[in-house]
Amino acid sequence: MKNKRSRSTEKDSETTTKTTDSLVVANRPKRTLPALASPTKPERGLFGKRKLKGDPKADQIKQIVLDNVKAFSEADARMLHGIFSLAHTTAREIMIPLSEMVAVHIATPIEQTKAMIQHSNYQFVPVYEERIDRLTGIVSVMDILYAPQGTNELDPFIRPAYYIPETKLIGELLEELRLASEPITIIIDEHGSCVGFIGLDDLLEQIVGEIRHSHKRQPLHVEVLGNNSWTLDARTPIDIVNATLITNIPKDRSDTIGGFILKLIGRLPEQGEKVTYDTIEYTVDEVFDYGITVIHANKIPSPVSEKGPSGWDSVTQKLTGSS
Repeated sequence: MKNKRSRSTEKDSETTTKTTDSLVVANRPKRTLPALASPTKPERGLFGKRKLKGDPKADQIKQIVLDNVKAFSEADARMLHGIFSLAHTTAREIMIPLSEMVAVHIATPIEQTKAMIQHSNYQFVPVYEERIDRLTGIVSVMDILYAPQGTNELDPFIRPAYYIPETKLIGELLEELRLASEPITIIIDEHGSCVGFIGLDDLLEQIVGEIRHSHKRQPLHVEVLGNNSWTLDARTPIDIVNATLITNIPKDRSDTIGGFILKLIGRLPEQGEKVTYDTIEYTVDEVFDYGITVIHANKIPSPVSEKGPSGWDSVTQKLTGSS
């Protein structure tokens, strides 16, 4: 009888201990993000998983967070995805392309420059001299808007530009721009031509989302006017233009058709200006102070073949601006 009571007491005691432990666990405060910062303690982490021994690798932390992304608010989850994307996103992927750049010629008078840039919503504007894809430097919008009376030349306000290759990872660029004197960089391709630019705001947008709501881009379009005629948004990617127009514009020359036309002409074109590449004639339909908005494309009819004295076809074709 004594043994039965003893066993019963031990069993009750064991049950009480388990119940108490459960209550203690239930009343523990929820852990927050700092729990990830102590991976060497033999406890459970933020999401109830056993912590790693030693210092965790970046990929391991990333995977844990992504596996439990529902534990974060929508804004926090978006920010985390943005942070992780810094390690594999290149400058070319987020840059403002050449066709959308606010750029001024070095000979532009100050007053005319003010009129061009006062509504641009950018802090710095690139400056070019001979070709728009060969930038000389940058100017501060504030320097121009508050230039002393009587100042007419742009040259004294030009600052050196910071150039980076289009393949540079934006995680590295973010740290460089944070320490740079000017928070803007010019993106160049393998040929040394300017293809776009990135400001510090553009990098921050990659993490926190859209900042300049006034610069939300409208959907791109290609309007078919006939069998051999199209209207193109200047920001239309080269891939789409090639597929639609059945042409072969090299993709390493520019990201957009507007940027490609700017490179062919080498300066800001006037409305109605034409340039021919391959079998397509491009007409600049609409322009603004510092770029192209709409382009008309028209396929050139195949020239009539003439038989030469040797029997070979003699074909003459004019390709203006092709390279």
